[in-house]
Amino acid sequence: LVHTPVTHRCYLVMTTAMHQGFFSSLLGPVATGKTETTKDLALAMGSPCITYNCTEGANATQLTKIIKALATTGYWGCLDEINRIKLDYLSIAS
Repeated sequence: LVHTPVTHRCYLVMTTAMHQGFFSSLLGPVATGKTETTKDLALAMGSPCITYNCTEGANATQLTKIIKALATTGYWGCLDEINRIKLDYLSIAS
């Protein structure tokens, strides 16, 4: 991962959110390093990062299981391609 001023700012915002008890999400164009930045910061913080590639076929049961698993293990999660999830299910991810 190439560390740039944008990467540094992402790290700063994500760690501040975590310190305050919030979650964070990275939004941006395709193939700009959002997933890799998240995984790299999780590794630096000593936590595994589980990446789930969302599809149009994702349902509420799958998303609920993933969120519960992340919450109980303390692992970081990356919902890649979350824009593919049906709008009805986005509230589960938030």
